Amino acid sequence: MRKRWPSYIACVVPIAVLGAAFYVTKPLPEPPNIPRNSPSKSRHSLRFAGDRGARDIRANPQRTTIEELLAVKRPEGVDGGETHRRHEPFETNLWMVEAKVIESVVRADGDFYLVIESNSGARTVAEIPDPKHLQDSHYRKEITAARASVLKMLNPTAQPKPCSLLATITGIGFFGQQGKAGNGARLNPVIDIRWID
Repeated sequence: MRKRWPSYIACVVPIAVLGAAFYVTKPLPEPPNIPRNSPSKSRHSLRFAGDRGARDIRANPQRTTIEELLAVKRPEGVDGGETHRRHEPFETNLWMVEAKVIESVVRADGDFYLVIESNSGARTVAEIPDPKHLQDSHYRKEITAARASVLKMLNPTAQPKPCSLLATITGIGFFGQQGKAGNGARLNPVIDIRWID
């Protein structure tokens, strides 16, 4: 006589197979707080000036203000997954800003993240990449020197540190994440920082 399997086994086996298939095919979640097409994720090489377009960035810095940076119109396509395109003229120029550095922190990716503020209270961000990301950067030497200067003056940590130091900051224009308000315009990477007594 042929042996019959208990009915509960006949139910359990298909469920187990389906569960295994779901486990294998389920996509991994995105990292927290990073939208799928965010500029910081899809335009990675621009943040380190490692893209081909960085070779054509104009060498003479243009003086500007935080207010003027925040007034630049955010172009279409920045949030659509474009990888290497720089948007003229903001992302193809060096910009020089005199501002107060009011906070520093080391981000999870190793970048020094500086919050800078104008006399009127307008704020934006200046970022200095971790040297380990600079293998292909066209400004590796300058970024490394700027980072050493910030390390000496501010010694950033993983916890935000308030400060109040006036500086002249030079960096490449970059459209990052917009945050709560504004156009996301910032200086990234910073290639020079000079402290004002």
